[in-house]
Amino acid sequence: MHNVNRNRANAQEQAQRRNRSAVETASWPGAESESLASTQSIDLNHATSQQLIEIEGISEKEARAIIEHRTLNGHFLSWEDVRQVPGVDADCLNELQHAARIAAPRM
Repeated sequence: MHNVNRNRANAQEQAQRRNRSAVETASWPGAESESLASTQSIDLNHATSQQLIEIEGISEKEARAIIEHRTLNGHFLSWEDVRQVPGVDADCLNELQHAARIAAPRM
């Protein structure tokens, strides 16, 4: 019976450590951007015009320019590639970086 109680106490202590670790990790510098990146479901290399327009701050004209540039020049490999799209200014790029991601081209 003593071993059962000790095992329960150890299990509770381990659970508490995991919970503390999760809270500490969430407060690390950069943890917010990591979780933000994981929630970005729109991939600029495969997004439709409609998906791009649904991003706050992205106009129909900017969405068309992104798709046209991607079609003519191939997949985006970096945010600098996106910056080269005519009509994409710093504000537009900022909105895209917060709402989308650049995934590796599918083979």
